[in-house]
Amino acid sequence: MDIQEIKRRFDLLKMANNERYCLLSELAKELKVRKTDLMQFVIDNPKLFRKGSVEKKGKNMGACLFDVYLLPEDNPKTEEWLQKQIVEKAKYIYISEFNNYGCIEGYFVVIDKEDSSNKNKEWLWRNTEQKVKAIESLGVTHKRTFCFGGYGDCTERPVEYAISSDGLQKLKQAGWTFNELNQ
Repeated sequence: MDIQEIKRRFDLLKMANNERYCLLSELAKELKVRKTDLMQFVIDNPKLFRKGSVEKKGKNMGACLFDVYLLPEDNPKTEEWLQKQIVEKAKYIYISEFNNYGCIEGYFVVIDKEDSSNKNKEWLWRNTEQKVKAIESLGVTHKRTFCFGGYGDCTERPVEYAISSDGLQKLKQAGWTFNELNQ
């Protein structure tokens, strides 16, 4: 079986059915293969599929596919994907905006921790302590206290790694990339 053709048909069936999944049996019919053969292919290649089941009106609909990946490094649940992120995002940092009722007061970086950033193991590749220390060594971060609210009801929020607009430019000049910001 060809994973590219499986993915193409999978994507088309999801669109045609307007669903977030595709029934394995329906995909097998579309591919003109036995559903047991397709199931064996899924079992033999677990890094290429995100599978599960769906119930509709209390009835189990059978095996479903929620995602099909061309390569293991495309699947966020694999070690291959994680290693790809570590390499590709070696000079990427996620910068947060301090938004005070629609007014961007400034920018800052927070070190990702395992217990606070479990999505796609971000603490291992996104804002790691080593990366934050590296940008700190460039002299682009500083301590700052942001105020949220105003006119007597201001709440202070100190941050360890604030970045000025000039600091953002210095980061770019040093070869770092970051998320799109409102400036």
